Amino acid sequence: MSEVDSIERSGESNACSSSLVIKIKNIVAHKHLIVYINMCDIVIYTNEECLSFKKGDLIFIERGLRFNCEIKKHNKESPPLQFADIDGVTLKYLKDMIHTLYGYKLDEKQLSRCLADKIIGVNTNEYYVRLFNLICNASDNITKAIKVAYLISKLEVRDKLIFSLNISAATVFSDKIRNLILEDLSRKWRLSLIADKFNVSEVTIRKRLESENTSFNNLILDLRMNKALQLLHENEKQIHQISKLIGISNPSYFIKIFKDYFGVTPKQYMLYFRIK
Repeated sequence: MSEVDSIERSGESNACSSSLVIKIKNIVAHKHLIVYINMCDIVIYTNEECLSFKKGDLIFIERGLRFNCEIKKHNKESPPLQFADIDGVTLKYLKDMIHTLYGYKLDEKQLSRCLADKIIGVNTNEYYVRLFNLICNASDNITKAIKVAYLISKLEVRDKLIFSLNISAATVFSDKIRNLILEDLSRKWRLSLIADKFNVSEVTIRKRLESENTSFNNLILDLRMNKALQLLHENEKQIHQISKLIGISNPSYFIKIFKDYFGVTPKQYMLYFRIK
């Protein structure tokens, strides 16, 4: 038995007793997400708040959120959910469309926001599901933005969604660092390299990241782990290949870090979401 297999099996012994349930911690939404929970129920929670969603709901998740979730499948053999992500380019088009259609007015009541303002659930029907599928299959950023805007126009929570999308579209200093690192995540990034790229001191970068309640080490760990999730979903790489692509040379160490970060092993994650 290889060292990687041994670590994976050790992690599996600590898995949930039911193959229908999985708990994943430390999820970071680096893009605005639309999730269709077609075959499961989901509880999303932070240290202070908790939201529950039922099979058939659409969930809009604001960019930048960190949360934990518990998923319970309704069908053991089917993937529990589908999702569409809205990247920065699509967000820009979408923001411009929304401002043209609806204008933009800041409501002071929206300045004090809870988790339900950042993760917004909608009861679906066949029409909404068809629109969601069109968003998933959009061939370019503009088409995708148009379809998202059209879906939002049909929903009663339109104003709430528009405000959340505007928050997602806002950029901060750490976004610039993320974009740079994602150009080559396999590289052994150091703070000194980032400082050279931006022509500023390491101290300046540390302070600016601290002002956003993060650090360079936490930022790069988040990027590597979330990229690993993406690669697992794409189902085109083996564990050792994914490890190398995200800048971790030792696959066994990657599995350990992944387990510590998300609370499940890569194999548990793959099996639950039926990524074969």
